Amino acid sequence: MRRVAVIGSGPAGLSAARAAEECGAVVTVFEARRKVGAKLLVSGAGKCNFTNILTADELALRFGGSWRFMMPALRRLPPEKLVAMLAERGVSSHLTDGFFYFPDSESAVDVLNALRPGRAVFETDAAVIDILVSGDGAVRGVRCADGREFAADAVVAACGGVSWPQLGDVSGVVYLAAKKLGHRIVSPSPALVQLSLDGNPLGGLSGMVLDDAALTFGRLHTRGTVLFTHDGISGPAALDISGAVLAETPPSAVLKLAWRAEMDFECWEKFFIDGGRTAGRRQAVNVLGGLVPVRAAALLAVMAGMEPGTLISELTSPVRRKLSHLLAEMEFRPRGGGDWTKAMATRGGIDLHDISSGSLESKLIRNLFFAGEMVDLDGPCGGYNIQWACSSGFLAGRNAAAGC
Repeated sequence: MRRVAVIGSGPAGLSAARAAEECGAVVTVFEARRKVGAKLLVSGAGKCNFTNILTADELALRFGGSWRFMMPALRRLPPEKLVAMLAERGVSSHLTDGFFYFPDSESAVDVLNALRPGRAVFETDAAVIDILVSGDGAVRGVRCADGREFAADAVVAACGGVSWPQLGDVSGVVYLAAKKLGHRIVSPSPALVQLSLDGNPLGGLSGMVLDDAALTFGRLHTRGTVLFTHDGISGPAALDISGAVLAETPPSAVLKLAWRAEMDFECWEKFFIDGGRTAGRRQAVNVLGGLVPVRAAALLAVMAGMEPGTLISELTSPVRRKLSHLLAEMEFRPRGGGDWTKAMATRGGIDLHDISSGSLESKLIRNLFFAGEMVDLDGPCGGYNIQWACSSGFLAGRNAAAGC
């Protein structure tokens, strides 16, 4: 009977362990922490948004240029199949905002229990520090920090990324173990984390929310909710672009904010010109306050050089153009570095070029597989990353058990 060692007990590790077990393998799961599935249990504030309504193809495209690598795993376990599989295991779910799937119980514990294999042995407080390889280039087991060695016919490395170090950093040593075996590592950086901005001019708007704004960083573009913080911005639109921003230190491009996603410079110019004709006796700040929060309108008016009490019909061309520019593409210089303690995901990891997309097996070491956040893939918020973890774990686990 084939022996499979799974490193990590997050959604990728549990999915791999269960898939391998269902294929007849004897499975041991190694978890460096005392608790199984610690990161999964805090996902979505403990409510666990585990996937969304997109098709496999649509979901993969949201991960950017590496989407083709993901397709074999996502087609084996697409979002609709994950929803059905959890329902079969007693976890019914519902849609929030017509897009995000949550368990009806709104408890990540139920998702963890549904993913957890029934017969696998769990070794907790068991940090794997080495992946053992035989002379012919095939996996033969793992070694833990306490010196114990465990024989295995296949190993699935699925211990996540570097985010949430307060739960205990368990991926770093496995990155090093993979690197010793010849795998290239794309330097990890925080993803899905709020962004700090140099000289943040909007710190006074802390707590304010824009429901439908847009952010641009180089060629990248996100749209959605933006929340202003005391030193920068957060909210889904900011979180989704944060990985790309913080991967560059210092960032080479400026970050641009459109206060209303559907309005460009020309739209704002027309808004002010039309307002001058139809609402000429109203103050420009009050008219603008119909489209953006009033506090923001007042601050933007000052930044554009508008005199207090200016009527919209009295806006000079230079002030109108400056205000339209600020509203359409206000520029910020992001501060590099990020905060790992607040990051929800990791950008970087095992280089995809060293992994076969069809099986998730290493191209360098036979019977070594990778899954989940451990590899150089990160998606936006909204169930994308847990879906990838489950799909990749499912594919890796089945192949580790000899591809049933």
